[in-house]
Order: sequence, then C-alpha cells, then structure tokens
Amino acid sequence: EAVISYAGVTKVFVVAEGLARSRTVQAGRIRGGMQEILTGLKDGESVVVSGQSRLVDGSPVAIQADLATANPKP
Repeated sequence: EAVISYAGVTKVFVVAEGLARSRTVQAGRIRGGMQEILTGLKDGESVVVSGQSRLVDGSPVAIQADLATANPKP
C-alpha cells in the first residue's frame, strides 16, 4: 500500500524530520502481499503506509504506533 505508481513513475513517501518526502523507487516483485523495493530507499528509513494519497512533498506528518503492537490481543 505504500507504493504509488502514476504516469510511469513509482514512488513512496519517507518521513524525514517530521515531513513527508517523495522518493522515486524501483519496484521489484510482489510476494506475500509485500512489494520489493530494489532502489531508492536506505536501510532504516520510515515509509508512509497510510494516507499517502493526501500528501505532497514536504507535508508535515506524525508517526503513529502500530495498533496491533500497541494493543496486543491476549
């Protein structure tokens, strides 16, 4: 869901210093619902996975905890 493809360009938004930054990437295979990214990201970068359709480069963003991790089921 993080990967956006439009007009022949494939990109994601990464979070840097509280801002969304558009990053062109080269996508690879999809396996188990996960998209492989071949180039364009650095190890450890945070990628926006929700709400990216409302973002433009430089939009302020806040990182939220994963609800499944924050509230594990017994």
